[in-house]
Amino acid sequence: MVTLRLLPRRLACLLSSLLLAGLAGAAPADFAGRWQLDPEASTSLDPWSGLEMEITVGDDSLALVRHFKAGPREATETLALTHKPVAQEITVEGWWDNRHIDAWLANGNRITVTPRWNDAGDSLVLTIAMVLETQQGDRAVGVTRTFTLEDDGRTLREVQVRESRKRPVIHVYRKP
Repeated sequence: MVTLRLLPRRLACLLSSLLLAGLAGAAPADFAGRWQLDPEASTSLDPWSGLEMEITVGDDSLALVRHFKAGPREATETLALTHKPVAQEITVEGWWDNRHIDAWLANGNRITVTPRWNDAGDSLVLTIAMVLETQQGDRAVGVTRTFTLEDDGRTLREVQVRESRKRPVIHVYRKP
């Protein structure tokens, strides 16, 4: 009899757990894989004509590798980080998001990136601090890149906000 009384309670707990797991949404590992830019759904990529991104999520590591293309010209940006939400100074290949402003990374291509997972893993926020060389001199610039995985699990939206620009840059990626 004791077992029969506990059965409804145990069944309710099991169903609640399953429901909560279904509502939890994406996990950081769901961001992993190869992502192709959807140019029709994104802000113009000028001066590039193509962009592909690979995301690797390990137990303690996180890597985002973007491959830019324009005809025979190619460039790569690698952000190799830990999951810790602390500022991490890294060296990158270049700043390929410059969009015709004739600004280049200073300080030996060193940038500081602080990663942070939000919403129980549904979004990744990268806060980036860098110094750019311009004709008017060096200038510190902050960029926030927010990646959100949509419910279909095959669409990744990046909103890039630069403190020196009024409008965000939107990149929509799809899993091929």
